[in-house]
Amino acid sequence: MNNMEELDTGLIVRSLNYHGQQLTKLWDCEQGPSHLAQLNITNLDYHTYSQRQKGLIFQERVKRLQLHEFIAKNAQRLFHADLTKKEEVKLVEDKSKKAPLQKYAQLPPYESFLNIEKSKKIKHFFQYAKVGSLIVGTLTSKNTAGVSLRVLYLEADTVLCVPDLNIKAFCYTKHLQFAVVDQTTTRPYQVNDNIRCEILELVPETEKFIVGTRGSLCSPELATTLGYVSSEDCHVAYR
Repeated sequence: MNNMEELDTGLIVRSLNYHGQQLTKLWDCEQGPSHLAQLNITNLDYHTYSQRQKGLIFQERVKRLQLHEFIAKNAQRLFHADLTKKEEVKLVEDKSKKAPLQKYAQLPPYESFLNIEKSKKIKHFFQYAKVGSLIVGTLTSKNTAGVSLRVLYLEADTVLCVPDLNIKAFCYTKHLQFAVVDQTTTRPYQVNDNIRCEILELVPETEKFIVGTRGSLCSPELATTLGYVSSEDCHVAYR
């Protein structure tokens, strides 16, 4: 195989059309005036260069000339077919090997690193919160009417952690089921319990939610997750 056959002519054509006639002239000087013809390269229209020409800076013409000289002098190496050759890769399944463990560092939620005003954070949160969405909150107080919660995070496509925003939610007694602990023990909710609820009513003006744990809006599958949430079962983004 001679040097002519080892060059990627398609890449040469794209490069010359991109850099323009100046590179072609330098190419002829460095590689010989008949080199491109011997490569059967005749389809040079410089259309790409003409589109770029308006945006070229006059003060950078020396840099462009130096680049063209470098390309022309090193054409045999820069356009060698081995550099652009794509080898076929065959995947061989080795059933004897176990799948590699996925190891990664657990970091705080992204918003923890951002210095954003509280009002903007709250507005952003309420843009994602919808009726039927799930939230997890910690019980702060209770009375005969129901329980008050401080929202910890919203479970959506992206988990939004907001324990520092002091967003309130209220669950009326009629919407509240007893806490099921350890899948067997049932008891009334206590202060500091974490509860997963569905949003029944949204009040952005007062930055509050009306929530419930009876699964009246969400799917049956999600309904089974409502209620008491242990610290270990909280989303990893919050933990």
